[in-house]
Amino acid sequence: MKIVTPFFFAFALVNSAFAASLGNLKQSLKDGGIIPNVLDDFEPTSELRITYHVTKQLTPGTDITLEEVESAPHVWFSNADHEAQYTLVMFDADHSSRFLRHWVVTNIDGAKPGTSVADMSPVHQYTPYQAPDIEEHRYVFALFQQPQKDQSMFPMFEELPSDRSAFDIKRFATDNKLKLVSAIYMNAHK
Repeated sequence: MKIVTPFFFAFALVNSAFAASLGNLKQSLKDGGIIPNVLDDFEPTSELRITYHVTKQLTPGTDITLEEVESAPHVWFSNADHEAQYTLVMFDADHSSRFLRHWVVTNIDGAKPGTSVADMSPVHQYTPYQAPDIEEHRYVFALFQQPQKDQSMFPMFEELPSDRSAFDIKRFATDNKLKLVSAIYMNAHK
C-alpha cells in the first residue's frame, strides 16, 4: 500500500490550481480576441504578473486609464526555467499600422524573473518603455523564452529600436526563435 504524505498532497493541490489558472488564462486570451487574432494559439506555461503603481495588478482584460500606466510596471512571472532567459514585449494590438511596439525587454534571467526587467541597461532594454497613449485599445504583454542566453535580437523590419510602428510580433518571435510562454492584456479607457 502506497502512503500519501501531506507534502505530496499539498504539492498536487498547488500543481492542480496552477494548471487551472493557466487554462483560465488561455480562455481569457481567446475571449478577448488575443488568440488567434493577435497571437498564435499556444499553451501557457507561466503566469505573467504585471503591476502598475504597486497596487494595480492586471488580470486579463483589466480596464486601465492612460494616467495609471504612465510609468513602466513591475513585472514578475512564475514557473521560469532558472537556466533560461526571457524576452518581454508590450505592444498596442489595435494600432492602425499593424501593431505599435511599446516596450521590449530582453535577456531576463529566469532565476530572477522580476529583477532584470527593471535593469535599464542596453542588454535588457531593446525598446525603452513608452506608455500607452490611445484609449479604447488593447495593450498586450507577451513573454517568450529565449533559445539562448544573452541573445542579440534580430532587428525588427531592419528598423532602429526607436522606430516603433508596424511591429510584427509573430515575425519578431520567429526571427529570434522565441517560444511564447505567457501573455496578458489590458484595455485602455477614459
